[in-house]
Amino acid sequence: MSQSYQPNPYSDPKHPANLDRPQQTFQHRPEPLTPADYDRNDWQAMYDRPPKKAKSAVPAALIGVIIAFVLFGAALGAFSLLSKRTKSQPQSYSPNNQFVQQIGSLSENNSAPQQSQQESLPEPVQEEPTPVPPQPIQNNAPSSTQPASQSSSQISSPEPVYASINNYKTPTTGMSRPNQSCPATMLGVGDSAYGNPPTGGGTMRDGPFGRIEGHAADKFYAGAIFEVLEGPVCDASVNMFKVKTSWDTEYWIPEAPGDGSEWWLLPLHMRHVCPNAKPTRLLVGMKAFVLEYPDDPVEVYPEPVLDESKILYLIQPTQHDPSKSYRQPTEVFELLKGPHCDGKGANWWYVRVQNGIEGWIRETGPRHDYYYIGPYFGP
Repeated sequence: MSQSYQPNPYSDPKHPANLDRPQQTFQHRPEPLTPADYDRNDWQAMYDRPPKKAKSAVPAALIGVIIAFVLFGAALGAFSLLSKRTKSQPQSYSPNNQFVQQIGSLSENNSAPQQSQQESLPEPVQEEPTPVPPQPIQNNAPSSTQPASQSSSQISSPEPVYASINNYKTPTTGMSRPNQSCPATMLGVGDSAYGNPPTGGGTMRDGPFGRIEGHAADKFYAGAIFEVLEGPVCDASVNMFKVKTSWDTEYWIPEAPGDGSEWWLLPLHMRHVCPNAKPTRLLVGMKAFVLEYPDDPVEVYPEPVLDESKILYLIQPTQHDPSKSYRQPTEVFELLKGPHCDGKGANWWYVRVQNGIEGWIRETGPRHDYYYIGPYFGP
């Protein structure tokens, strides 16, 4: 509805009611408000109230910056926590992983997706085992400056790679034929030999005679050990060798018959392992026995060190009957480790005797030129 505008009579200076007032009083009188001076939204006068002060944007911006920093710090802390949990519990895709086991427990209806998931898993990297370098032989005997506990731990656990009957390939023995009237021979001066067990024992001679009549001497058993001193001497188409027996006698013995149909003596392989010691005639995995000479028992120690106060066991020597060509009862033991070099001219072997005791025993010693133990060949 439109309204007619009625002018204010007091705003006109020429109105009769205003003639008696000074003119200047009307110069600063404000003009009357019209409908155009009102806001349509609140119908309040736009000019009859003081103007609003403009708010500063600085506090709002500062608050926004603070909030942004707080949110950023919270996000950074959450990311760090997740990273630590991931490192502490890594997810592996090994075939033994629980993740793969969970996939394997799905029903048969999902067998196709299961197979595709397993095929997508990366294959585990198979690392090659690091080869163990051969350990050098060291002198593990205790010294005056070395603590007893430390030397004990070092001596009791020498772990080099030992040659055994399973991994050692015995070199092929060469053959020679110095005399055409006799068959070829595999023995030479300085070698060790033993009586071939399949052919049994035999009779030695008192000289280099191929025929036994009138020259019979001591008898030897199958598996007896000898040291070759002289030979070969060809007599009656037989190679004769002078040997030293393990019971400390010296006789002549034929190596094989003239027709070469079998071997009565076989070479015993020797290896130089420990410096300043006699060559060893043993291998891990063999059986051994105490030789006849010098008819003394051999001690078993807990460590490869001579200490009479720590003897674990005494192995009695073998007895030999020169009138019989078979071995007398003797104690046989197993070779488990060795040889261990003590740096003093001895070969030590870690053995297990028949009653189950295990310890260290010497094959040779620096004070004697003979062997204490030898390989056991026989039943």
